[in-house]
Amino acid sequence: MRWEKLHSQAGATLIELVVGSAIALLVLGAVVGLQIAAYQQSRAEDVRYEAQGEAALAMERIVQDLRRSFYVEPQGSILTVELEEDSGDVRRVRYWLEPETGELLRSEDGAVRTIARGVAFLDFSTTDEGSTRIVIHARLADDRLYELTSLVAPR
Repeated sequence: MRWEKLHSQAGATLIELVVGSAIALLVLGAVVGLQIAAYQQSRAEDVRYEAQGEAALAMERIVQDLRRSFYVEPQGSILTVELEEDSGDVRRVRYWLEPETGELLRSEDGAVRTIARGVAFLDFSTTDEGSTRIVIHARLADDRLYELTSLVAPR
């Protein structure tokens, strides 16, 4: 009886260990692949929402300045507005698109700031009624365009 206990094998063979390890690696590889794909999809959505958010904030800033302005001069992709402060001082603000970089820029008192990136198209025009029409096309991560349009009536 003692002899039978010494030679009985209750463990796994080397082939069983190798096969089990290979299956575990395949499952682990599939799980990691799914996590990478989910991360990439999430990052693409983040970039998309960021581009949309920047374009929307830029549009809101332009609309606010137009509503407070007493002078508006739209010229294609350039908009110049003059704003009167409570003190009576006049500020000149200019918006334009830098086509090489896709940046929507705003200058005021000599200071230039980027207010949106990834802008593919910008147009300012005046309607027959005297309203200012603004069109912004922002380029998303997948090269699709996101269009924002606004119409601001004169004050």
